[in-house]
Amino acid sequence: MKNLNVISRDHADRRECGFGNRPIRVHPISGPLSLVLDSLSRNAMLINKTGVTANFPPLGSPFVDVMIGADNMLNPGESVSVALEFAKRRAGRDITYSTRVLTGDLPP
Repeated sequence: MKNLNVISRDHADRRECGFGNRPIRVHPISGPLSLVLDSLSRNAMLINKTGVTANFPPLGSPFVDVMIGADNMLNPGESVSVALEFAKRRAGRDITYSTRVLTGDLPP
């Protein structure tokens, strides 16, 4: 999905990621929304995942469903945040991943 800002803040083994519909986008984004973590480092496991991708490659990536409000729309200028909770398998190594956002009724 284009035109989304993704930010993250670390709190030990918990990260809060937020993303928003940039003002340059003039149309709302309809839900449901899922935040996918591709290439999650082997030293970590996402413990609050909703599931893993089965329909949109790369397959097997953990994802978290994102609540975007009662209207199920992310309007231009709005933003949401989601907590990501990790179990670290090895101390001392950084947790790394790339993110993408999927929309629509078909499960990720």
